[in-house]
Amino acid sequence: MVSWRILDYFVVAGYLVLTAGLGAYFSKGNNTTEDFFLGSRGLPGWAVGFSLLSTTMSSVTFLAYPATSYILDWRLYTKDFFYPVISVFTALLVAPRFRKSLQSASVYEFLETRFGLECRLFGAATYVVSQLLKLCTTLYLMAVPISMLLNAPLPLVIIFTGAFVTCYSMAGGISAVVYTDVLQAVILLMSGAVSVIAILVRVPGHAGAVVREGKQHHKLSLGATEWSWEERTVPTILAYSAVHYLTKFVTFQDAVQRYLAVPNHKELLKAMSLTGSLALPTWALFYFIGTCLWAFYRAFPSPSVAGLLPDAVFPNFILHELPPGVAGVVISGVLAAAMSTMDSSLNATSSVVVIDFIQRCAWCDKTDRFYLRCARAVSLAAATFMISSALILEYVPMESLNEWCDLSHLV
Repeated sequence: MVSWRILDYFVVAGYLVLTAGLGAYFSKGNNTTEDFFLGSRGLPGWAVGFSLLSTTMSSVTFLAYPATSYILDWRLYTKDFFYPVISVFTALLVAPRFRKSLQSASVYEFLETRFGLECRLFGAATYVVSQLLKLCTTLYLMAVPISMLLNAPLPLVIIFTGAFVTCYSMAGGISAVVYTDVLQAVILLMSGAVSVIAILVRVPGHAGAVVREGKQHHKLSLGATEWSWEERTVPTILAYSAVHYLTKFVTFQDAVQRYLAVPNHKELLKAMSLTGSLALPTWALFYFIGTCLWAFYRAFPSPSVAGLLPDAVFPNFILHELPPGVAGVVISGVLAAAMSTMDSSLNATSSVVVIDFIQRCAWCDKTDRFYLRCARAVSLAAATFMISSALILEYVPMESLNEWCDLSHLV
């Protein structure tokens, strides 16, 4: 294990300080539930666009995309092809309807209007359960590579990261979540870019050689084009992409919250245009990292790397090949990918529990200050579940953990 370098410590610490500063700054303006859940409906479109992009990524995809293209090809890249299409569809047809018809900050109010209270509560409960499962798996799967890269105990990484995300998201509400997501999106893009550059400058022939050899060995292929119920081919993955992003953009509270948080339709179009235009180039960047790693270790074979699982190749490169400071930027990117997912889920879960259960069913005649206290209490409770469950997952067999992840995606 290479000792952790002091310059990388400073880079990661700088990222955390900036994030904490944003949370502290926006904590001053959170005096109502509308501030906490919707940022007073005054968030700029460019910030919301970056936030939508960064919440779609997690540390799992940050490391899994390069692993896929390293060991196979770009066949899973088509999984995201419908992202820009659905974002345009949502901006033009779906989000304006939500902005016009919803009186609260919850998308599940729409279900009650159309189908009754029971349907609203069922949809809200299903979302809350899925987000709780997503929170603990995201935290745990981020902590595993981070603990290896920092040479830190896994429980310490889980507790510190979970508590850190909880503090700034509870203090600053959706405004802190969105603006920290902007920072995290920048860190994500920067970490991906510096990784590619660091690899290309060392590969003989640089980018041209990587592309040329990648084409020769079908490493840039999108896979087979015929329909198959058994294989991951282009048509089947495209079908999944359409369903997945339609569900995310139309039914997920964390997405609809952002549609309601912008001041007008012009800002909404700006947000959806930005996220739609950046999505595919961003994911292409991380798939290209895997192709570059394949070319690098083809030029410089390493017996130790040959024995690694694909998911461990990129972390190994970060740890052993990147210079001081650069590695810190990439580690910050892994943290940013997970934190942008967790802070959004915490705030969205809090909004659904407060609006759809506490305010709608339990105590409907309380003051707004009461509901704001409830929102922070729910965030704290969800965070406690997230951290404690992530600690338990350390002792879950891998087969069971995979089933847990599958369940969190299906709920």
